[in-house]
Amino acid sequence: MMPAQPAQLRPAGRLMREEETRAAAVIGLSALWPEERAGAAFPASGRPDLAGRVFLFLQGPPGPFFRHLARALGRAGASTVKVVFNPGDALDSIGLRRRYFRGTRTDWPVWVRQAAVQDGVTDVVLYGDCRFYHRAAVATLRALGIRVHVFEEGYLRPDWITYERDGVNGFSPLMRMDCGRLADTMADPLTEPAAQGVGNALWRYVAYGMRYYGCNLAGSWLFPCYRSHREPGLGRELLAWTRRLALMGPSKARSRRTVARVMAGERFHMILLQLGGDSQLAVHSDYVSLDAVIEECVCAYARAGAPGGPLVFKSHPLDPDVGAVAAAVAGAARRHDVADRCHFVDGGKLAPLLDRARSVVSVNSTACHQAMMRGIPTRVLGRAIYRHPPYVSELPLERFFAKPQPPDERAYRRFRVFLLRTCQFNGCFYTGRGIEMLIGPLVQSMASTAETESFYRLEGADMAEEALDAAQ
Repeated sequence: MMPAQPAQLRPAGRLMREEETRAAAVIGLSALWPEERAGAAFPASGRPDLAGRVFLFLQGPPGPFFRHLARALGRAGASTVKVVFNPGDALDSIGLRRRYFRGTRTDWPVWVRQAAVQDGVTDVVLYGDCRFYHRAAVATLRALGIRVHVFEEGYLRPDWITYERDGVNGFSPLMRMDCGRLADTMADPLTEPAAQGVGNALWRYVAYGMRYYGCNLAGSWLFPCYRSHREPGLGRELLAWTRRLALMGPSKARSRRTVARVMAGERFHMILLQLGGDSQLAVHSDYVSLDAVIEECVCAYARAGAPGGPLVFKSHPLDPDVGAVAAAVAGAARRHDVADRCHFVDGGKLAPLLDRARSVVSVNSTACHQAMMRGIPTRVLGRAIYRHPPYVSELPLERFFAKPQPPDERAYRRFRVFLLRTCQFNGCFYTGRGIEMLIGPLVQSMASTAETESFYRLEGADMAEEALDAAQ
């Protein structure tokens, strides 16, 4: 077999025409999931002047958000280029100027550097910074002085998304900044900005995800070298979801019985589980698997003498393989002789459970914000922007179960307001209304050329609020 040849960088226009023809059948799937319209969210008089700026878009959330954002930047005078890695990317970027990457992961750093130089790229835009293609691009392009704009689901949910410079979550600049000191500069540090509802985002999220990953499965032959960031792979994940949906009825019935039992008993310690393939677990913690997290929690609880109520594990609502997670909890509980004190909950509303929780433990779930808002003692096992005393406890897990330390609610509220005024933007990636709410404030903030740390000193938030006020 001949070795694969490195991907050649060809003119974007010609490459787009070639690939458009080959991908036409796959792109036709878009008719199955019509998109909601989203218009410009700021008047022409409020647009910044982005002439001379060139934004290179990598992968975004499934759906039309990146396409609307690119068009809005274009209306402000910028040039945009979208890199297409797979058929789903091609579908979600119809109408944009594009480059198609068809090489291997080894080819990618050189390819993206050449593309950036050839197009005169000044800014790179991406969703999630733990994917291989994104991490490699950030390392390569930052060395060229290119600004990095990173999007992620909201730290504070619902109705908010995250936009930061250089990184998010464990790669966020906030990890190395004194957020408490910065919060002291706020005029009214305990008043949260009002949030508008974004509409029913869940079904749009699911539909766009099915469309995106369905296109990738159907058209994988068009991009044979592409490797998804999702583990253990789309095929196995699809099988897991098929199995879960088939057993949804009995599973939900068991879950309701378990929730009723634990809610009727004494207050409990709650473990908020994350997806086994979540980058938050794989990249921003030292755990090799979700099973290792479960084992550590059960072991510490047993060593502490199972104090202060039972131990309740709550699955992530989008985990397709809850059967394996439930088995891991049951196995660890038997090994440490606390089977009668450990419970597993598949689904269920988080808020009522938190109202009965004595403490909360997680690797680094954003749901911890809901616990801290309620004054519930919280222990974080991984790396997170909110893992700082006085918001969370740093006691060893065994001692934490024995004597949980509550957060400083006033300090946490100031931190929360600081996030809302800097890197949290009211809106969502999936509904037409949510996208409309985001576009104007985001374009204003992305236009700023401030250094990364200066960006968090409320200048970006001030511009965003002004743009939102003008739009409304």
